[in-house]
Amino acid sequence: MKLKKFGAALALSVLTSAAVADYRAEIDAAYADLDDGDKGNLVSGRFHFSKVETSSHPLAEAAFLQRSNNIFLGRSQQDSTFLDTKETLGQLELYIPQAKLYIAPFYFHARYKFPDFWDNSNDGEWNSVNDWGAHIGITPIEGMRISTTWLDEGDYELNLAMKYVMDIGDTNAINLELNFQEASDDEFDDTLSVGMDFYFDQTFSVGAEIENQEDTSFGIRTRKFFTEQFSASASYHKYDNYNTMIIGASLRF
Repeated sequence: MKLKKFGAALALSVLTSAAVADYRAEIDAAYADLDDGDKGNLVSGRFHFSKVETSSHPLAEAAFLQRSNNIFLGRSQQDSTFLDTKETLGQLELYIPQAKLYIAPFYFHARYKFPDFWDNSNDGEWNSVNDWGAHIGITPIEGMRISTTWLDEGDYELNLAMKYVMDIGDTNAINLELNFQEASDDEFDDTLSVGMDFYFDQTFSVGAEIENQEDTSFGIRTRKFFTEQFSASASYHKYDNYNTMIIGASLRF
């Protein structure tokens, strides 16, 4: 679904950026330009309960590698030809090192509106949906997390997300990501995506991703940290019927 792909790409673009210095809080923003004049934006904030140290990590992965407990709040909006949305997400992310456990309960609120030509009975009114759930997983070795997502609404379909960051030199590192989502209906295909980022140094990375569902999509992405407080990111995603360009920025303190 176009909306889900947009949301995943947007989250990936802005929620994993980082700054050069140690920090406790961050503010992120992103803008997406889709085909046919469709647009979207996201603003989010995250507060870490302890200082995140960056001196010995790839800077974009410092919080992940430190397994930093934090609280997150994000607000996104999309204006498109077929569906307008306004979404709010709140999440508490907790690591339990002694048990090698990870749990991130979240609450999700969305408002959506169909254009008049799409649903005449809607009369341009906003509808809303609320849901809550949790990401639950393990951290079996340093730099790795394996998790699944459970939602209160609907049946559980098998889904797995794996992320692994490893050093390959004094200043180089690789981030590997693998995601699988079982289809909720026999009429649809399962979704499998693979992504990788290469860190040339602590401040700069270039990555690529591929996703296969009903069609195959490709994406490229990059992040650069210009000062101790400011970083920027950009990504381009190619689907069968449309393309998406996303730019983002992050401020940490």
